Amino acid sequence: ILDIQIYNCNPGLFPIYHAIILSSINKSGIFFKEELRLDLSVGVDIVSIDRIYLISKKYPRRFPSRILAKAELEIYIKRGSRAEHLAALFAAKEAILKAIGSGVGPVSFQEVIVLSPGGKPPIVQLVGQAALAAGEKGIKSISISISHEPPFACAIAAAVKFKARFSE
Repeated sequence: ILDIQIYNCNPGLFPIYHAIILSSINKSGIFFKEELRLDLSVGVDIVSIDRIYLISKKYPRRFPSRILAKAELEIYIKRGSRAEHLAALFAAKEAILKAIGSGVGPVSFQEVIVLSPGGKPPIVQLVGQAALAAGEKGIKSISISISHEPPFACAIAAAVKFKARFSE
């Protein structure tokens, strides 16, 4: 016997979470419940492309290298060092840091890596303090959506953590 109940538990405040409760009788005839709770933390950011353009024009090497990890910097240069690309990555990194509850300071922008394989959703990789901060909070997955349409670039990130609880 398997009974599945799914609850959308959003009291109007973040984080949003869903609880999935599985009720069953195991092979030994013992009734048990398993609750799988999915917590979702969201971060969002919007950036002026013109602002990023002016900063990157003033500091053409230093600014991108402070924001981007090595792999991102190579792609940025290969794609023509466009301000909208840099602004979109800046917004994505800010949104991710908000979603993991860290913010800039303890975590550097270079520890949040956002790669966009052609025609596929962006991939988020965390290293160093960013990975530690996410791991301490039980974050298992981060999804990101990025957009840029002058004069702005924006991003929204969703950090997901799962919590399981068993009872007999």
